Amino acid sequence: AMAGRSIAVREGSMMMIHDPAAVVIGPADTLRRAAGTLDKMGDTYAAIYAKRSGNKPDAVREMMRAETWFTPDEAVTAGFADAVLAEPAADPAVFAYAKFRNAPACLLHRAPKPETTEMDNIDVVDPPSTEPVDKNAGKILAICARAKLTMDQTNKILLDAKGDTVKASAMVIDMMADADPDKGRITPPFIPTTMSDTFANPAFLAKTIEDAIFCQASGKAPEKAATAEWMGRPLIDMGAALLQANGVKIASMHRDRLSRQILTPVMAGGQHTTSDFPAVLGNAMNRVLLAAYQSNDTALTPLFKVRNATDFRELQSIRMGELDRLDEVAEGGEIKYGTRDEEGPEKNRLKTFGKMFAVTRQVIINDDLGAMASMAQDQGRAAAQTKADAMAALLTANSGNGAKLSDNAAIFTTGRGNKASGAHAISVTSLGAGRQAIREVKGVDGKTLLSIAPKYLVVGAEQETWAETMLAEIAAAEVANVNPFSGKLQLIVDSRLTGPSWRLFADPAVAPILEIAYLNGVSQPQLEQRDGWDVLGIEYRTVFDFGVAAIGWRGAWLDEGALPS
Repeated sequence: AMAGRSIAVREGSMMMIHDPAAVVIGPADTLRRAAGTLDKMGDTYAAIYAKRSGNKPDAVREMMRAETWFTPDEAVTAGFADAVLAEPAADPAVFAYAKFRNAPACLLHRAPKPETTEMDNIDVVDPPSTEPVDKNAGKILAICARAKLTMDQTNKILLDAKGDTVKASAMVIDMMADADPDKGRITPPFIPTTMSDTFANPAFLAKTIEDAIFCQASGKAPEKAATAEWMGRPLIDMGAALLQANGVKIASMHRDRLSRQILTPVMAGGQHTTSDFPAVLGNAMNRVLLAAYQSNDTALTPLFKVRNATDFRELQSIRMGELDRLDEVAEGGEIKYGTRDEEGPEKNRLKTFGKMFAVTRQVIINDDLGAMASMAQDQGRAAAQTKADAMAALLTANSGNGAKLSDNAAIFTTGRGNKASGAHAISVTSLGAGRQAIREVKGVDGKTLLSIAPKYLVVGAEQETWAETMLAEIAAAEVANVNPFSGKLQLIVDSRLTGPSWRLFADPAVAPILEIAYLNGVSQPQLEQRDGWDVLGIEYRTVFDFGVAAIGWRGAWLDEGALPS
């Protein structure tokens, strides 16, 4: 039985290993020699079993002495077989199975009618004979095998069901529910709404497993009953199910060999299918990465005007000046062309940021979803931090005066009129001065009042508490105590902005000061994958294409700040 390169067992079949036995008649010396021969045979068999299964010879000898019976899945787990064939086993052969100490109940009913020979009367026990059990034993065994029941559980169902396959199926379901710590499911069972919403549909199965991996990795509760079906199942089982749904035969149930097979993408028309395990795992990890990115996105993002770029060439922003006032036109008179100035250009360029990580076959075999999720979450957080660092650098450059524009001056200067001449604590008076300066700023033509209103108050961690106090709503008893900025400004806090300085910014849709450009409008990191070459597994890389730049100064205000006394 152990001679083949690959050993497969059918559903509903059983495998048994036992010590060699013999019938010997003779004096004591003959019996002793026979016992020695049986010991040698047992050791020889155990060595073969051990080499094939990977178990230690002493452990195998104990199994043989105990007369150990295996279901198909137990045989594969123990290393005595490589795979379980989907087709059910043939009816068991007629044999006096009662000769064995631990023969399953279903086999006892296959015993031949006892004959009257003297030898058979020594050790043949008449088994109970129930015809329906014998008739459907193979079917019931197959049901129990699919449910991965133990031999004791299988025997109980065979005896209690009495050949009734419907009753056996119900007993299997009850037995599985009893094994559940919650004695049944909390969510309602999955009921397909259409023929395509079944696990037989590879696309539906792939999406369901993807959702289950994402929910388990992120700690979110599944929204669909179908997803709950797969929550908590081993990754290697998920991969095997996807292979079978795609019509791929499982080469081996050995965990190492199976992990290699499920990490090999399924090809259709020369392309990877979206329902193979590497693609499903990649999609789930991408969702984990994006969730981490979004939850760690910088508070500075609302200050930036978003721009789309189609390539990595330099981007230019030119601010057009204001049009002249409209001329009064007399009846029959001529309408003249107007003129306008321009300012700039300000320049921006996309950059590519990235990092790699790998999912090895050891991770799959060990079912270490937590390690994978942690790697994806770390990549998402790193992407958010990378963008935040680039954004904050535009404000902290040049000693906190901001990045330089095309005129070689920083965003904030006293010459532009958008920087306070001293350092002031955040107060109604200092906020009023900043708001007035923004309101009175003039356009490119130097004469048109833009009348811009500030929308955001931007501070570092040092000023956060005081800024919240200044923007809080106060039910004042006197007019003099009313806070005019209550509900007028939105607070933005970023710990990269150190010191007591504070800034005011207008809505970037009205007066853009800062700009962020994304490649083809993709405003978040992307997870890409390839078959592992440097590692046995799958390699993933996080790629993020963006560029930031300062493109204006009208609509912003800087005060070097002071802490309240």
